[in-house]
Amino acid sequence: MSQNILITTLKSMEGVLRLPDLLTNDLYIFRAQSDSSWGLKSSFERAAEDIDPNRWPTLEKNMLLEFKRHAHHFLKHVPKDDSLVEWLAIMQHYGCPTRLLDFTRSPYIALFFATEHASSNSAILAINTKAFTGSPNIPLWDKPFSSTYDAGYEDQTNKILSQSEDADLELGVIAVEPLRLNERMSIQQGLFLFPKKLESSFEENLHLTPGITALQELNDKCTSPEVVKVIIPNELHDPIAYWLEMFNVTSRSLFPGLEGYARSFSTYIKRSRHKNRAMNEIIREAVKGLKNIGSAFEGMNQP
Repeated sequence: MSQNILITTLKSMEGVLRLPDLLTNDLYIFRAQSDSSWGLKSSFERAAEDIDPNRWPTLEKNMLLEFKRHAHHFLKHVPKDDSLVEWLAIMQHYGCPTRLLDFTRSPYIALFFATEHASSNSAILAINTKAFTGSPNIPLWDKPFSSTYDAGYEDQTNKILSQSEDADLELGVIAVEPLRLNERMSIQQGLFLFPKKLESSFEENLHLTPGITALQELNDKCTSPEVVKVIIPNELHDPIAYWLEMFNVTSRSLFPGLEGYARSFSTYIKRSRHKNRAMNEIIREAVKGLKNIGSAFEGMNQP
C-alpha cells in the first residue's frame, strides 16, 4: 500500500514555532535532511549503488562477520553474537555503511540536525509509524509510563538478519531500537528504521508514492498523512539555531564530551553574523504571529 505524502514549505519563524505541535498529534518520528532535494537512502544503499543488488545480502553478512571478528580489540562491551541489531547499531555509530536509517522522536532535535551544517534549503521528514506497524496510534504521553523498547521488533529484525542470503523477504520497514543504547542514541532520542528487503531501495520498502501529490488532494483524503516532508528555507536556518539554543538544543547537549563542545562552534560562527537583539526580535515577532499561523504553511490542515 502506498503511503500518502504531504510536502509543505515553512514560510516564516511562526511556522517553525508551531511545527512541533502540528507533528506530535500522532506517533511521528523524524529524520533531518541537510538538503531538501535528498531522497531516503541508507548509507549502505549509497555505498553499494553500483553493485548488483542481488549481491547486497551476501555483502552485508560478510561486513557484519568481519566487524564482529575485530571489534573486541576496540570495544569495552561486545554484544552477544546473535544480537545483530546491536551489532549494526555499533557499526552505524562508527561510520560503517549499514541498511539502518537514523531517526529521532524529537522534532526539535531533527530541526537542529536539518539546519546545523546546511548550505541550501533543508528539510525534516516526519513519518507516522502507524503506517507500517499497524499498532494503536497512541502518543507516548497518553500511555502509562513505559519503555520505548520493543523486544518483538528487535527479535523480528534479528531473524531477518540471520536468514540466508537467498531468502525471499517481503517489502516493509521496522522501527527498532537495540536493547543497549549507546550514549549518543540515548541523548538524541534515537531509533532506526530497518528495511526488510535489502535488495530493494529504502523508499520501495517504505512504499513511498513516486512524485509529489497535490497538497489539497491529500488534505481532502486524510488529516494526518503517513509521511510529511517539511522544507526549511535557508534564510530561516540562523534564527532556528538561535531559537533552539534558547532551549539548550545544541551540539554541546546532543553530543557527549569534547566532540559536542567542538561542534558547537559552528553555531557560534552563525551567531556572529547577527546581533542578539536582531535575533531576539525575530523570535519575539514569531511568537506574536502565532495567532496567524494559518499563513505560515502551504496547504497543511490545522488541528
